[in-house]
Amino acid sequence: MSIQPSDFDPVRKLASAGRWREARERYSRILRKAGSDWRPFYMAGMIEASGGDFDRAAKALEKARAQAPAELQIIINLAQVQLHRALPAEALKLLGPLAGRFADNAAIQKLYGTALLEEGRYDEAAQALEIALRQGDDSAVLNNLALIYRSQGDLHRATVVLERAVQCDDGIEIQTNLASIYMVTGRHGDAWALYDKLSRSGGSDPRVLRALAAFSRDTGHANRGVRLATRALILDPTKIASYTMLAELLDQTSAQEASLSVARRGLLLKPEKQYLVALEGRALRRLKRLDEAVSCLQGTLEKATPGPDTYRLGFELAQSLDSLGRYGDAFSWFESANRTQLEEFSGGLVDPGRAFSEVKTLLSAFENAPSWAGTDLQGNAGETDPVFLVGFPRSGTTLLDQVLDAHPGVQVLEERPLISGLSARLASTARYPGALENLPETMRAEMRAAYFTERNRFLVPSDGAIYVDKMPLNIVHAGLILRIFPRARFILALRHPCDVCLSCLMQNFNLNHSMAVFCSLSDTVRFYREVFALWQRYLTHLKPAFVTVKYEDMTRDLRGAAEPVLDFLGLDWDERVMDFHEHARQRGYIATPSYAQVTQPLYGHAVARWKRYGPVMKAAAKELGPEIKAFGYEDESNGASDG
Repeated sequence: MSIQPSDFDPVRKLASAGRWREARERYSRILRKAGSDWRPFYMAGMIEASGGDFDRAAKALEKARAQAPAELQIIINLAQVQLHRALPAEALKLLGPLAGRFADNAAIQKLYGTALLEEGRYDEAAQALEIALRQGDDSAVLNNLALIYRSQGDLHRATVVLERAVQCDDGIEIQTNLASIYMVTGRHGDAWALYDKLSRSGGSDPRVLRALAAFSRDTGHANRGVRLATRALILDPTKIASYTMLAELLDQTSAQEASLSVARRGLLLKPEKQYLVALEGRALRRLKRLDEAVSCLQGTLEKATPGPDTYRLGFELAQSLDSLGRYGDAFSWFESANRTQLEEFSGGLVDPGRAFSEVKTLLSAFENAPSWAGTDLQGNAGETDPVFLVGFPRSGTTLLDQVLDAHPGVQVLEERPLISGLSARLASTARYPGALENLPETMRAEMRAAYFTERNRFLVPSDGAIYVDKMPLNIVHAGLILRIFPRARFILALRHPCDVCLSCLMQNFNLNHSMAVFCSLSDTVRFYREVFALWQRYLTHLKPAFVTVKYEDMTRDLRGAAEPVLDFLGLDWDERVMDFHEHARQRGYIATPSYAQVTQPLYGHAVARWKRYGPVMKAAAKELGPEIKAFGYEDESNGASDG
């Protein structure tokens, strides 16, 4: 008697009840009678897949395929199982021959496109997924397409596609992806609305809680993020994402012992998770347990399979080696980690050339004074033009923002892309920066209003307060700022150019087109020179009101450095400024790489750090000579040690 599909009904019931040992015993008896019949093996594979045991499912489906190698449903389902097993290359072996034969089959093109995406073959993946969409909108396909467009830097297309996906399926993943895009593109109000919807609809879902924790982190509400991430971990202690989120938030709120404990608990669950090892190493380093940190990180790197978080291990190891005074080893690891990170983001995700191109375009646009230089605008509806804290990254801007924020008359908006959002908006409707010349007053008014609306989402308005917008690379957009806010004032943070460029190389930035510049010391030096050439053109042709603060002066004499800035802002001295580190701890999350430093009293060990890094920094010092001289630093290009 041949085996019938109904023979598997008792197996399905047992599996549905979670009685897997009995289910497998039952279907094993059936399989012993299967002979050359592929269907029982196929049924066994599908039952195992439905229960989430994809290894067993793959074995059963491979046996079915051996009996019927041309059977389409076996091939398709086996490919799907291989994707669940994180084996996209195996899925492609199965799907590649089918993709051409079944060009109009949405299911095959969807699987094929997903496998290509997992392999990082973005262009081919997009082509397959776009074919799949011809049969009608599919939320999973749209979501994957959005991931591809985002990876290629096309945030507009990613947004449009995700908005289509939400219409089909308002699932958590799609909504959080869309909210993330909104945050990146400056649509903070839309992001707030989505996250508010998620919080009301899925408050006990760990995925929602993790998304809300990330949103809290990104909007400066770290303590709330810790509570949300803790709740997510309690609700589902099997999800490694909850451990990484909580450990990261605890680290960024200076709770290192707790961060270390959470990271190690996560590693018991998944020892190969490299990001958790990096967080473990970071906590050990910040607890001054440097030898432990080096041992932990080196041991993992020696046996690690390269993955998306390998570069994090390299950065953390380099930082610990630097703290131990092993500068040659540290520099090698900083260079290696940067190369690895940039490779990880290859395929169009980031392009350092775009940052250079943007600055070059602005240099050309401001070669001469524009006709609107020095003109005033209509009133700003009761709002005072903002103060902008600018400079090159790693110039002490975070220290200065904490010092200023400790003054009761100041509120600092910390690293929010409000100005870049306005530049993107202008670029989408007209040429930027060419459009600045004839920008209608109505549009300027709209942009001012949009700026203040977004700013007030992050700061609680206070009567009489001076608002300082701290975003270092807003220095590039000073022309746009002065076109919209002609009475804007600037605080320029300076630090020795060699220390700045070295520190950028040492920092594990979240990469975008601008931050990708810092993956190379030579690119960093070149970008530094071009940015300050642009700033000089702004000074020459637009003559903004500004005051300069040097990092080195702050470390030597904080009051002496801070008082002129407060005078510039029209504020009296307040002793609370001297306790900025206590204020920073109370403030909670610091949304910059310098959060660890500014919650401590002032120190000077980062001054002249570049001299410890030998000949490579001598070469950088020589190239940066004009800027070193222009900013009043001594030419010490022969003063670096060879150690």
